[in-house]
Amino acid sequence: MKNDGRIELRHLRAFVAVADELHFRRAAARMGVAQAALSQHLRQLEEALGAAVLRRTTRRVELTAVGEVFLRHARSVLDQAHRGVAAARSTARGELGVVRLGFAASASIAILPAVLRSLGEHLPNVAVELYEHPLVAPLHAVETDQLDLAIVRGPADHPGLTAVPLLDEALVVVVPAGHALAREAEVTPEMLRDEPVVLFRRAGAPELHDFITRLCGDAGFSLRVVREATEWAMIASLVTAGFGITIAPESAREAVIGAVAARTIAGSRGAAKLAVVHRSRVLAPPVQAALDVLARAARSGELGTR
Repeated sequence: MKNDGRIELRHLRAFVAVADELHFRRAAARMGVAQAALSQHLRQLEEALGAAVLRRTTRRVELTAVGEVFLRHARSVLDQAHRGVAAARSTARGELGVVRLGFAASASIAILPAVLRSLGEHLPNVAVELYEHPLVAPLHAVETDQLDLAIVRGPADHPGLTAVPLLDEALVVVVPAGHALAREAEVTPEMLRDEPVVLFRRAGAPELHDFITRLCGDAGFSLRVVREATEWAMIASLVTAGFGITIAPESAREAVIGAVAARTIAGSRGAAKLAVVHRSRVLAPPVQAALDVLARAARSGELGTR
């Protein structure tokens, strides 16, 4: 077959095999090809280069000066090709790439470190870009394709989005450190009667807000909400300043400071739900891989108590 001047990977592989073995039969066996085919690849390579890369005698095979120089470049090209193939396959399996992960700080106080730890352990070559958003903004960002995934307070029932449950939490009452409720091991809803409450706005987590309202309603009273805020940091500051107590997911324990105390509310197990949300479509491989890792971590309890 006449050589058209192109140098292909098969030519380089043949040359490197012979350069390593310095023996045609062993090189052919290593490549799994007939010796005649190996010889043809080398002839085509030399024709394309316009110079001999091997010196052959009946007793030995050795590299020419041209072959010595070309061998370094041939190895480099083959190594790059190998790494390129490996990278492409890793990307197809979701093991390489970028995932844009959004979260509302108030929904991720405790779970975010565990999420990042799990993703880092199972997908070390996937870069996770983090974006903090207020309350429900991550849902809009996923809907508009600004984010791949978002951790939100659920359940998140939105057209075009799918939510994967991550964690169910109990509720805690957060009070100033000197408050009478801070001395209780567990607080019943009835103990919250007449307490001034600083609460998050319903628009941020309507299901959780409604659960709190029902919990108190079943105990025969309505919460006395004196202030509302959108983010945990503001709510915690108002509690610390003595404006009232607040009710928060159990993960708020991770963020309480010495000036406040958190006590579990009886009957609230599983009330606060966290989910990871994505668009309802075929996902890019690294995004699907990240979603699978988080779903497995949630089932195994790596992210907290379900």
